[in-house]
Amino acid sequence: MAGNGRLLLRRAHAQQTLLLAVLAVALVGATVLGTFALLLATSQHHLLSVALDRATPAEREIDVTLNLQPGGADTGAAALAHGTQFLDELLGDVPATREEWLTSPMYTVQGTDDLTAPYVYLAATPQAGTSSTLVSGALPTTGVDDDGRVLVAVPQVAADAYGWSVGSVVQVKDSSSRKPAQLVVTGTFTLTGATTTWARDPLAGAEHDADYPVLGSAGMLRTHAWGPFVVGDPAVLTDGSARLGIAHLVAHPELATAPTHAVDALRGRLDQAQQHLGALTAADRLDSTSRPGSTRPSTRPPAVSR
Repeated sequence: MAGNGRLLLRRAHAQQTLLLAVLAVALVGATVLGTFALLLATSQHHLLSVALDRATPAEREIDVTLNLQPGGADTGAAALAHGTQFLDELLGDVPATREEWLTSPMYTVQGTDDLTAPYVYLAATPQAGTSSTLVSGALPTTGVDDDGRVLVAVPQVAADAYGWSVGSVVQVKDSSSRKPAQLVVTGTFTLTGATTTWARDPLAGAEHDADYPVLGSAGMLRTHAWGPFVVGDPAVLTDGSARLGIAHLVAHPELATAPTHAVDALRGRLDQAQQHLGALTAADRLDSTSRPGSTRPSTRPPAVSR
């Protein structure tokens, strides 16, 4: 470890670049990813600060990913609370900005002419307002209407494919429980931004996948998948209005300006991160049947700057 630490320090100092390895902690249904090679390798805070100052925020973030099991009465609110608690305790006195990416499982759209019912998914994303172009209507500002129907803005490509417009009511069913729900379109949009912007989106920002595997078919059947269907209030994914599938709780630690004692304490907590997150989320019905933190990459190109 000491030899590796000296090597990392020499390269960071001499080449003025940051060589980051990924600390991946895999749990049953929960993952924490972070770029903390230098934290684990060295205690020389001034060189750490120099190296980290040259890294982008995406290169030094922490992503706590929670995969919720289908079925059951748990809405995911407890898992989110426990994931947030984990981040609070892991960061300690290190300042950080935070964001949440919440997505539902796939819902099947009813009443289309497709041979196999297409999939859509709901999402609450911090990039919806800044990395998209509104085509019609507006992004929703509340979660549900007076009739309890979930308000959504949808990709324009999906609206074109099925003839949806502002005010359209989309009949869907949860792909696992078959529970029906109604979505009301408030607007349409196209996604914009760099390819990395939508890395946490199930379709990687492509908005449409024409060859998405039908769940439970072992890849033998394929259908269309569309999304994200942007909701107006993240609470709809945890209050029972819709079901939460995957949550990304992301922190961007300000390590370069954090006090030395705070960074040292964070370093000391990294070794126990796996056990701590596992203990906090042990009762939260996290899904152990798929690789923690994974989503199926789209077969279409991701969103690009427009």
